[in-house]
Amino acid sequence: MRKKIVSISVIIIACVALSGCHFLWIKYKNKDKKFSILFSRFWTIEENKGPLDVVCHAPLKGKNDLYRENINVIAAELPNQDAVDTFFQMNKDVTMRVLPGLKSNVSEGEIFAGSHRGQYFSFETSMEDHKIKIKSAVFFKGLKAYIVTCSAQTSQYHKYKDVFEKSIKSLRIK
Repeated sequence: MRKKIVSISVIIIACVALSGCHFLWIKYKNKDKKFSILFSRFWTIEENKGPLDVVCHAPLKGKNDLYRENINVIAAELPNQDAVDTFFQMNKDVTMRVLPGLKSNVSEGEIFAGSHRGQYFSFETSMEDHKIKIKSAVFFKGLKAYIVTCSAQTSQYHKYKDVFEKSIKSLRIK
C-alpha cells in the first residue's frame, strides 16, 4: 500500500512539473488588439491604464515594498512598413530618453514568443529613490507592434526574472 501511495505521489508531482504549473498562470486575452499573454495568477491585472492595453502588478510584499514590479503590454498600429522597420530602434531611443537617470547594463538581442520573432532591450536606471531594471520586447504582425515591458527593482529582479520571461514568451498574436 505504501509503495502505491509513493508511486501515485511521484506521478502527481511529475504531471504538475511537466504541465509547467499552469494552475499558477492565467491567460489574459485582448480580442480587440488580437493578443493573449500569460500572467501570474497572484498578480493584479488592470486594462486600459493610460497608454497601456494591460498592466499586471505583483502583490506588495509589506509596507516597506515601495515599488510594484509589473508587466505591461501595448499594441500599436503603425502607419506603414517603414515605421515597422524603424520602430524597435525608435522605441528603444524614446524609452531611454524619457526615463530619468543614467542608464547602465544596457543589452539587446533577439527573442521569440511562440513563432513570432522579436527584439528586446534591457537596462537599469534610477527612478525617484529606486534603481529599476527594465526589459522591453517588441514583436510585429503586419503593421502592428506589440510591446511587452517588465520592470522590477534591480535588487529584486532576480526574483521575478522567470515570471517576466514566461510572460514575454507566452505572448500570442492572432
